[in-house]
Amino acid sequence: MLGVGAEPLNGCGTLSSTESAWPTDASPPSDPGNLRPRHPGAWRALDNLRAERVGTWPVYVYAPLDLAGVALATAQRTAGRPLPSHTWEIIAPAQELAGLAAWRVTQQVFRFDPDLYQALLETPIAGILPGEHFRRLPAWGIYVETPGLCAPLVRGGETPVHGTFAWLDWRADRREDILTLGLDTDLQLAVGYVPLVGSLDEGLAQVEADWREGLAAGVADSAVPDGFAAAARSVYGRLLSLLLYLCADDADYQRPPWPAPQRTKKGLRLFPPDQPSIWTVGERIGAVLRHATDPREPGTAAADGHRSSPRAHVRAAHWHSFWRGARDGERERVVQWLPPILVGADGVTGLR
Repeated sequence: MLGVGAEPLNGCGTLSSTESAWPTDASPPSDPGNLRPRHPGAWRALDNLRAERVGTWPVYVYAPLDLAGVALATAQRTAGRPLPSHTWEIIAPAQELAGLAAWRVTQQVFRFDPDLYQALLETPIAGILPGEHFRRLPAWGIYVETPGLCAPLVRGGETPVHGTFAWLDWRADRREDILTLGLDTDLQLAVGYVPLVGSLDEGLAQVEADWREGLAAGVADSAVPDGFAAAARSVYGRLLSLLLYLCADDADYQRPPWPAPQRTKKGLRLFPPDQPSIWTVGERIGAVLRHATDPREPGTAAADGHRSSPRAHVRAAHWHSFWRGARDGERERVVQWLPPILVGADGVTGLR
């Protein structure tokens, strides 16, 4: 599979100062509508290949990474340009094309309420990642704004992450879902992935194993850097919390409609919108969190007038999963984010 040890986001969360062999035109940051691959004909080649082969991978995947690689090679040959001499040179641009193509058909930008955003970043993801739950992303590819987030650099320091693209890939030989993220940084679009094969640490361990295997096979150009897993965990753990919330049944936002193909002379085709759309997440729950944590919110006087109960305050949020469905029938695992518990909020208007 293409994508082993891809630069510049060495698998996950650790940026390299080495640019991709085929970089993206990623200016300015925080404007995902301006991100596009520098390969004339790549969109058309991928659209044609997808129309021919759609249905041979899961419906929640727009186009697998290997198909994007074939599309890039097709576009290069059509334009009369030589193909790269090393396999690893096509990995990063193929990842970029797959992600941007998945996002291009809807161009949805998700903007979290700041209080909900901070609460989610501070909610750790422990135990087994609910891989099947990420199949409920609101579109094939999405962009989530990430104000204040930074990613560590391999050679020291860090860079701001203005937002992240997120999409699912499919590894057919392992029948495995792969969550792929494209971090929008000041340096460039930095792409990495996490196999959804257990816990986050288990997924990162597989990335390292794939990376070493790719290095031995000549499809990766650098060794796994020291501190890779810790750096990856620090960035991806927080991003996964944001994405997991968007997948929840009871998430506080209006879920956008799924794109519908249109019939053309060449068959059914998807046509991208003219410009990105903003989808606000957590307006209601954000207001509740702000109200509950407002230091000006007074306590409630006791009936005897001698004591006051403490003002409403917040206990830490956490993730909760449970099984839904009859025990002797079809069941599905449901994941919910339980927001910070509002203690002593019974007397606060508008919180129930």
